[in-house]
Amino acid sequence: MSSTIGSPSWQPANDVSRYTAYPYTQNVYKFQHFFGSGKKNNVRLFKQSPLVNTEIREMAGKILNSGSLGKGIYPDFLALTFYAGNFENALDKNYSIEIQDTYYRLDDELAQLLETIEKTVGLKNTLIFVVSTGYYNEQEVYPKDLTLPGGEFRPDRSQALLNMYLMAVYGKDQWIKKYYNGQLFFDRKLIEDKKISIGEFQNRAAEFLVQSAGIQDVITSQQMLHGAYNQMVQFYRNGYHKGISGDLFLEFQPGWEIVTGPSADNQKVRNNAVSAPVIFFGQNIKPQRIYRTIEATEIAPSVAYRLRIRAPNAAKANILKELY
Repeated sequence: MSSTIGSPSWQPANDVSRYTAYPYTQNVYKFQHFFGSGKKNNVRLFKQSPLVNTEIREMAGKILNSGSLGKGIYPDFLALTFYAGNFENALDKNYSIEIQDTYYRLDDELAQLLETIEKTVGLKNTLIFVVSTGYYNEQEVYPKDLTLPGGEFRPDRSQALLNMYLMAVYGKDQWIKKYYNGQLFFDRKLIEDKKISIGEFQNRAAEFLVQSAGIQDVITSQQMLHGAYNQMVQFYRNGYHKGISGDLFLEFQPGWEIVTGPSADNQKVRNNAVSAPVIFFGQNIKPQRIYRTIEATEIAPSVAYRLRIRAPNAAKANILKELY
């Protein structure tokens, strides 16, 4: 990307009059976005454009054309992540011409990828599955006089305020190492050196932090390992690793925005995920539609079963009976 980002520009790949997917689009125009090295945030904006998908598809093509993938006695695995979210400089935000052009181009990129797979490995020898995160950063525009529940939660400010409280209780030290992805990490060595109970320390911090605006609940790592069970604790417990995860897990109230940097990097809290399809294709799979809700945990065991290998160690769900 570094060798090409100075030259490309993004223009509609189709006649914009054909982009009629959204009834709320107000600005139907032939846009042009430049990603030159002199442009502000050019790398981030490039990654929000469909041009980044071309880079990914071309890299995948080089791997497939190298002749090493899918030619051995054991199955190979190629994971690709394409972008199909908003472009922050679009006029209509969630309902822009840009996002419609992104999907139009993505369709073409997938077609070219399938052609390369057919030529190099053969679709009959390939299992392709497509899934989505079910989330993207929305860019809502609300009328000024509309009052909605929510607000901005700034982790850096809450971290500083909590550390001041901990200083007042335990001494003037930097007790918090960092905040990352809804988790607070304490200086475990400092706590051990001061001979403070980690359980007591976490509980004090959680009781203070839960009073902050925008926080629904605070769950400690001790709760996840030894505490009472509830659905939210189990949710965090599924992704908890003793040597990597944080000390406090913050559950935010719906409607609040987690402000960590530029607006495009902030996250809006939602309890309802965007419905996303899952597609299995290739290797003699019969065409059919599945209308029930598929759990994300069913995908990995189903793929493993098709590859005739054991499912991941933590997999609990059954395979998709409709697929086999």
